[in-house]
Amino acid sequence: MIDEKWLPVIGFEGWYEVSDAGRVRRVQKSQGTPGAGRILKPAIARDKRATVCLWKKNKSEHRHVHRLVAMAFLPPDDIRPHVNHKDGNPSNNHHVNLEWVTRSE
Repeated sequence: MIDEKWLPVIGFEGWYEVSDAGRVRRVQKSQGTPGAGRILKPAIARDKRATVCLWKKNKSEHRHVHRLVAMAFLPPDDIRPHVNHKDGNPSNNHHVNLEWVTRSE
């Protein structure tokens, strides 16, 4: 990706990063860390949204990729807690395709 920007995954800083194009990678913590810098392959959930399994301190958490992108690249919105894909395509997790919305929106 040209000029792909990477930011830390909120809650997993130093462990994972998410890009503005909707990709997630493991961060190298030290020389020789297995899997460091590796792009994660997302699984597709029943709701057709991409999910990744993130590990920290021997605990795993499954997260939707679109939420990770929104939390990293969109200004927070206390009134609108849900993330919407503007084009209706749940596999398009680019930051310009995401927006914070209310449940009714």
